[in-house]
Amino acid sequence: MSGTATMHQAAAVRQTPAQPPSRRDDEQKYGPGPVPDRGRVQRYGQDGYRRGDLDPSPPRRTVTFEELVERVRADGLYDSDQRAEAVTRSVLAGLGRQLTGDERVELAGVLPWEAALEFSAQIPAARQLTGLGFVQELAARTGSGPGPARWDTGSVLRNVGDLAGPELLDRVLAQLPDGYALLFGRVQLARRPATPRPAA
Repeated sequence: MSGTATMHQAAAVRQTPAQPPSRRDDEQKYGPGPVPDRGRVQRYGQDGYRRGDLDPSPPRRTVTFEELVERVRADGLYDSDQRAEAVTRSVLAGLGRQLTGDERVELAGVLPWEAALEFSAQIPAARQLTGLGFVQELAARTGSGPGPARWDTGSVLRNVGDLAGPELLDRVLAQLPDGYALLFGRVQLARRPATPRPAA
């Protein structure tokens, strides 16, 4: 074979587009059964969760979503798991619109997967709500009154605070406006006013 022919063959190999993975490759990677949508895997990862807010290998998840719902049901004295789950999802969605930054990521990391997805799927609001505003917004969104919404919020956030632990919860509360400590089952402490900057 001439040197020119060899060069043409090498160029053809380089220009051949990569072949998509075969069904056999998929089964070796994912196992038998339906294959995940590759576009979704690229956007969300093989575990199906959005990158950024959710750690793909979280070290601190300690309860399942069903266990969290059962805790909320017992704490809030709800008459069914379905009611407790609906309340849990509504409150977590509202909280997801209030938190940003490292605290948001870390809190998603300690929640059960389903709860973390509900929480992290929300786009943070441009303006944070006070604790009272949070309850009022939940009441308007769910069609309940302020009293039931306050009860629902406390039933969920007390359990979220337990999962977060005191150190992370302190940082979460430091990021949020006034009124959230009581919702998380903490005593609301007066915040020290910011020191005014000296005049230039």
